[in-house]
Amino acid sequence: MNFYLKTFLLLLLLSLSIFGIHYLIVDHPTIPLWKTYSFLGVAAFITVSALKYVFGLVPDKLGFAFLALVFIKFGIVLIMFPELITRT
Repeated sequence: MNFYLKTFLLLLLLSLSIFGIHYLIVDHPTIPLWKTYSFLGVAAFITVSALKYVFGLVPDKLGFAFLALVFIKFGIVLIMFPELITRT
């Protein structure tokens, strides 16, 4: 089976199972759970796919690629979830 399909299916299964557990535990989350888990699932898939691509090109720069992806993901989180930085 293709690496990307395996990764997608594994992340989808993990995201859905953890979402179900989280949905049962938390009553009223600040951020909607579907929004959180859909972002985390897509971000994880893009991260793994990008790291595999970078590893094929320049394996010795994999750590820098990971740090760059984490930095980008953090910026996207601040844009998509502004309620994380609002004051109450």
